Amino acid sequence: HVLVKHSRERAPSISFEDKSKKVPKGLEAVISKCLEKAPQDRYATMEDVIKDLQKVKDGESITIRITGYQKWMLGIV
Repeated sequence: HVLVKHSRERAPSISFEDKSKKVPKGLEAVISKCLEKAPQDRYATMEDVIKDLQKVKDGESITIRITGYQKWMLGIV
């Protein structure tokens, strides 16, 4: 039953609202993209994930196509 549940339901929100933890702004977007249900909406390779994580670490902006689900998770919708 757990497998079926995970295949049908979206991942819970990953909002880092506790500002004392100083989570980089782009990290939520990277994690959201990794959790996308549809493979075409996720990163194509681990190398792409690492590149975006390095950009977040270096304080650079990342460019990703934000899906409807990511907008929902990030509170953009």
